[in-house]
Amino acid sequence: MNVLLGLLYHSIGSFSSGSFMAPYVKIKRWSFENYWIIMGFFAWIVAPVVVAMLTVPNLISVVLSAPKYSVVGSFLFGFFWGIGSITFGLAVRYLGYSLGYALTLGLSSIVGTILPLVIKDEFFVLFSSFSGRILLTGLLVNIVGILLCVKAGNEKDKELDEITKSKQNTEYNYKTGIIVSLICGFFASFTAYGITAGEGIASVAKEYGAMPLMKNNATLVVLLLGGFIFNFFYYLVRNRKAIVAKELIKGEQRLQINNYFFSAVSGVLWYLQYMFYGMGTTQLGRYHFASWTIHMTLIIAFSNLWGLLFREWKICSKKTRNYAIAGIIVIIFSTMIIGYSSYLAN
Repeated sequence: MNVLLGLLYHSIGSFSSGSFMAPYVKIKRWSFENYWIIMGFFAWIVAPVVVAMLTVPNLISVVLSAPKYSVVGSFLFGFFWGIGSITFGLAVRYLGYSLGYALTLGLSSIVGTILPLVIKDEFFVLFSSFSGRILLTGLLVNIVGILLCVKAGNEKDKELDEITKSKQNTEYNYKTGIIVSLICGFFASFTAYGITAGEGIASVAKEYGAMPLMKNNATLVVLLLGGFIFNFFYYLVRNRKAIVAKELIKGEQRLQINNYFFSAVSGVLWYLQYMFYGMGTTQLGRYHFASWTIHMTLIIAFSNLWGLLFREWKICSKKTRNYAIAGIIVIIFSTMIIGYSSYLAN
């Protein structure tokens, strides 16, 4: 077990997640729904199956041999996580990179870390050890960083008038964005539960010869299949008359290749976040549950950096930009504290 290696894996995964919607700016003449479902096909079907087949011997036998409760549990958590994935895309669409990521993943990081401990009646055990108290300190610092990012987003909203908002993001809608962010924050954490529920699948994968570092790749196939099914069902409901779907087959060939390519890139980046997340959890030992907080907070930091690079904050005051920068720094610092707590515990 290597805590520093675990943090490195989480950092790579978080960078992929914080970057996966960057290719969206290259999509032309497609509705957001078409981009999202093609991105999802590569993220939740193609990439997981390909990677699992390369890293887990006898993948089909592994899934069929795994405990049924583990397979069903992982699939169902993935299915309901689909609500979080859809509302996440809408949150970034309506609020922009920085605030959309901060709100959705900030809440998700807390729910995904604390709730499992409360359910297992293990939360108060953290207060009894020095490493546990360090971990709780890291969580509190994490909340401060998230609040700074949210503050930056609120100040940005106050400073931008309606004309500026429409020029910068024609779909900007603060109130709707806040609502979908809250919904997403709860359901997005179901991925962490799905991986925990799928420990039976991972154990069988290890028995079949998968490296301990790669055993969760088998779980991700089942988990993300559930997520894709929910997203595809939502897509069909949204496009009952198939008007939007026609964009996928009609249009200039060069434009279509461009859209499919960048949707695929976006999907692969999305998948890499959970591949490296699964690898990171194998390295944090006793406090592996803190992986979710580390993962989410680093995503917030990277997404805010993308927001700065996309110049979402260019018209904002220096004070508002400083809130965003301070939030990123505090979040990174909180990750270091949580990593140190895992080192002490192990």
